[in-house]
Amino acid sequence: MHVAAATNYSKLIHLLYAWKADITAKNRAGQTPLHYAACNDALEACKALVRLMRDNSVSIDVEDARKRSPLFAAVELGRSDAAQWLVEQGADIKKQDASERPCLTIMMKKTSRVAKFALNHYHEIDVPNRKERFRLKDLSDLIISEKNESARKTPLQFIVDYKQLDVVMHPVIERILKVKWSNFGRKQASKDLGIYVLYIALWTSLGVGASWQTRYRYVLPNPDAWRVTFWIPAIITTLCLIVLEIREYRTSQANLSKWKSYRRKNITDDKAQYPPMSGQNPNVITEYLEHEETDLLKMQPSYFRDFWNLFDCTIYATHILIFILHMIEVAAFTADNRAPPCCGTAGCDVTARQIRTGELTDLSACSASDASVNNVSLSVWLNRFIAINVIMMWLGIIKHLRPFRHLGPLIVMLAKALVDVGWFLMLFLIFYVAYVFAFWIIFGLHTPINSMSTVDRIMFSLYRITLVDEYQYDQMHAFDIVMTYILVGTFLVISAVLCINILIAMLSDTFHRIYSNAKATARMQQAIFLLKTEEGLTTAQRADFKSVIRKNYNPKEVDMSDQQDYGYNEESDFARMRTLIERYQRDNVAAIKMILLNISRVKEEGNQPVMDSADFPTQGYQDIPAPTYHVSARDGIRSLRRASSAARSQSKRSSCSKLRESRMDASNRERGSSVGDQSQSHDHENPDG
Repeated sequence: MHVAAATNYSKLIHLLYAWKADITAKNRAGQTPLHYAACNDALEACKALVRLMRDNSVSIDVEDARKRSPLFAAVELGRSDAAQWLVEQGADIKKQDASERPCLTIMMKKTSRVAKFALNHYHEIDVPNRKERFRLKDLSDLIISEKNESARKTPLQFIVDYKQLDVVMHPVIERILKVKWSNFGRKQASKDLGIYVLYIALWTSLGVGASWQTRYRYVLPNPDAWRVTFWIPAIITTLCLIVLEIREYRTSQANLSKWKSYRRKNITDDKAQYPPMSGQNPNVITEYLEHEETDLLKMQPSYFRDFWNLFDCTIYATHILIFILHMIEVAAFTADNRAPPCCGTAGCDVTARQIRTGELTDLSACSASDASVNNVSLSVWLNRFIAINVIMMWLGIIKHLRPFRHLGPLIVMLAKALVDVGWFLMLFLIFYVAYVFAFWIIFGLHTPINSMSTVDRIMFSLYRITLVDEYQYDQMHAFDIVMTYILVGTFLVISAVLCINILIAMLSDTFHRIYSNAKATARMQQAIFLLKTEEGLTTAQRADFKSVIRKNYNPKEVDMSDQQDYGYNEESDFARMRTLIERYQRDNVAAIKMILLNISRVKEEGNQPVMDSADFPTQGYQDIPAPTYHVSARDGIRSLRRASSAARSQSKRSSCSKLRESRMDASNRERGSSVGDQSQSHDHENPDG
């Protein structure tokens, strides 16, 4: 029986059952034939076995030695067709194995299509009344984990880990995200944003509040007392953010370590428990377990998956560098021994002597018309680091705006566009570098063209040519007319015409390509934030959240969103009508048979009857899962009456047409008989005719 199930041989299953074979027989791992059929995606075998099991009142959620049901086995091996059919037959999607892993959680990783189908059981739509109902109470134990249970992941954690964008947009998952956001996510996101804005304001004020040439001097109590006042909270805020960053990294490492230990133990137990399966070559379970071990070795802490975490680390490292350089500047240098921030045409030594004698100040030295910054001055480099750090800090706000629903998609589209621009620049760099060397060879060595006198000037001049900006064309034309036409003409065609238009087309294509996934990616970013926030919740807060789910979502009725398409279609209408029939079948079984016959006739073969009402099956409708679309009870009763009336009218018309056909056949037979008698008598009278 196990071999027949694994090889999808349904006829052999029926034959073996007729010979009294046990359909619930188990191997030493406790696996039944239905487990074998599910593991091999043998759909016909699954149908045959489930039919026989129901005839014998055997549950389709029969467990093996590791407490895995056939649905669990199919999901774990990624057998989508068998898994979805078992879900349709009412298999328990929340059933846990010996490791306390719910089947729905594994669906998020292995079979996202089945996961979306299974989530429909917790989402109902009342189209006539424009209502949606969410039964999240049944998922309360899977929505949020217990404190310090990092080893057992929730479905949302699997969605995030494996980037299941199609599942995160399911109405049930969206509702879960909304509930978490309203209960603790919005408050935490606003708090994080407020702290980060304060942090930016403090450091920006310190950067722009004093002239960089005299930033090393503190005149107390006035006018520099405010700078000391700002330095203290800026340093405290920075240290707090660094501590939080370190804690997040250590938490991600600890969670990964717990998960690896948990999964290694499960894999070891599975290897010892499951024998090779007949009918498979090679053993599919052994391959699956080896693949799981390989995935464990490749897994990295979730902290490093987020680019913005590395970006924050860069910002904090720059802050530490700025603080150290500033302390050195304040403690080690005075007006007499420090290098001047700016130098004139006479040289930095002359400027330094003039500052020491009082002829110039730091500010006046940089205000002169011939002034230029002194690259050996610590103040100059400190000021450059501060300027770059201010830009990075303000860009860091994007990280804290991602969880907000309206800004998330825009941030995702911006990030994707920047990635494509980066790939384009890598290609453009090939042409750019080639022409930089060519221009340097022709115009860069001892020529009167100032914009080509150094490599950096040539690079910037070519950048201006790309943007069709001003450049020294007349001077190049006067110096070498032939190469000017060749180099400038071809570079303009390649960069300003070809590459720029390709970039515009590529950005347009990127926008259209990622627009459909932008919302899903934004929801994913919100889910990541909510999972991080959950880690900081106490046991009492988790219990309160679960109580809110159980109280308010049993079920929760909300207005239907106008942005989603819940239109009718043939499949949903048919499923809805079958559900209504199931609801009222105890009232009038005969009418139900006719209604089912009428629905099947309209659905499958137009107005032609599919089968006789007496032959229509009456068993198995109790196992039909609740469809996605529902109508109210009043509309259902009206639909039943209309369908019943139509069925009776069709039955009467069919009976009348059959009666007319029988009468016509009888009259034709009588007419044919009389004509035959006349022809026989005529032949007898005229034998030569």
